[in-house]
Amino acid sequence: MTEEALTNFHQELQMLSKATETFATTLPALVPSGDINVHILRNQIFTHTLVRMAFIHLNIKFAANDTSANMRCVDAAIAMVKLFDGVDLVRLEMLPPIMAVSVVILRTEHGLLNYCQNAWLTAGQVLIQEVVRLNTINAQEPDMPPIVARKEEVINLLDRLELMMITVGAKAPIFSELLSPALRLRAI
Repeated sequence: MTEEALTNFHQELQMLSKATETFATTLPALVPSGDINVHILRNQIFTHTLVRMAFIHLNIKFAANDTSANMRCVDAAIAMVKLFDGVDLVRLEMLPPIMAVSVVILRTEHGLLNYCQNAWLTAGQVLIQEVVRLNTINAQEPDMPPIVARKEEVINLLDRLELMMITVGAKAPIFSELLSPALRLRAI
């Protein structure tokens, strides 16, 4: 890739990222109260989750070498888990099955490629990578209070994500089947 093509690629990626951010700000806030229709709540959760997945997929390839891309991934994963603050997952009964397997279509020089990945597993992978990153920093500067606090926050979010998978999986086996890979990820 020429330098000009690389510059254009980064500019287009930034524009797409900005458009996704703008779109995210136009979404209605999630209102998990008992007053809202369950179908509307499910649709809101689905839409907000897909937007967070878009943030992650736009940035994940650059996250290892770009701190800001990594933080966008982590922030999106955190937001995905926090979507469920105050939501009674049992009341929802079931989430759209597409949330269990999100399909991303990639264009390559060999044509189109379907790439399937679960939104919650993706969020979990990002959060686990954040714990690994924080462990590395902590090894260099032991007991640095902001790092320790951040690591505890991320681990708490991973615990919540696991509980979400268990709760939803009780009604929808496609989600509970994902729990085994999620637990394997946690062992890292």
